[in-house]
Amino acid sequence: MLKHELEHIIRAASAITNQYEIIVVGSQSILGSVDSPPQECLESIEADIIIPGNERLSDLIDGAIGEGSPFQDSFGYYAQGVDSTTCMLPAGWQDRLVRLQSQNTDGKIGFCLDVTDLFLAKCAANREKDREFNRALLIHGIVDEKAAQERVASMPVDEPAKKRIENLIARLASEARTPVQTLQTESAKLALIAELQTQGVEIRKVEDRTMYLGQIKRVTDKFVVQGLGRNAVVIHDLAQLDGSFVAGQNAEIKYADGRGHDCLQGLERRQNDHPGCGL
Repeated sequence: MLKHELEHIIRAASAITNQYEIIVVGSQSILGSVDSPPQECLESIEADIIIPGNERLSDLIDGAIGEGSPFQDSFGYYAQGVDSTTCMLPAGWQDRLVRLQSQNTDGKIGFCLDVTDLFLAKCAANREKDREFNRALLIHGIVDEKAAQERVASMPVDEPAKKRIENLIARLASEARTPVQTLQTESAKLALIAELQTQGVEIRKVEDRTMYLGQIKRVTDKFVVQGLGRNAVVIHDLAQLDGSFVAGQNAEIKYADGRGHDCLQGLERRQNDHPGCGL
């Protein structure tokens, strides 16, 4: 999504709901809080919209300019009406909202998330796409690791969850400090994907809290390719896996908090360290 497209959504959402001010949350709120966001952060074609003071109006947005609507068919992007429970945000986020108002919004106001608040919301969600988004923010120096860590204490989650977020931030920041290696890994993955696609193989995405069962087809210095039934594979990042892997072995890889564990590698480790494996 581009900034003028988000401004169009703000204008349309305000007209549909007859509201002067709306709030933009989710990834594309970055278009209102950062002047030149990384391209990696602009992949979504969806803007999540909250109507402050009357969140029930969100249904009007879904019907008129939501996914699958004539609006999306015409312009290639859409809005989703959400409520304030959609994102886990640190205390005080409303006071840090960034105003997006222009001629293209017809003078209406779209308040967008502060970029560090957005970063923390994505840390709490912790899906693969969220980690890629946040890694780009750190690589490009848009979010400061220390500032993000300091704000974790005000997140509306329990202490174990706060600790997981702190550890995730530290890991992402460590990865961001080696952008050359990151780019090399991304390049190698794209080459591997291209090779598999020429063979007519369906490539499925890695999702957190998901289990993948099948035979290991290939192991490289960076990736593990696992078969998933007939003519489908998933590509695991070796740096995100625990355990050792060789081609030909069967594996039951389960993800939790961004780490993959092979539940078939040792009954004792499964029972002691990963009690959810095999369930």
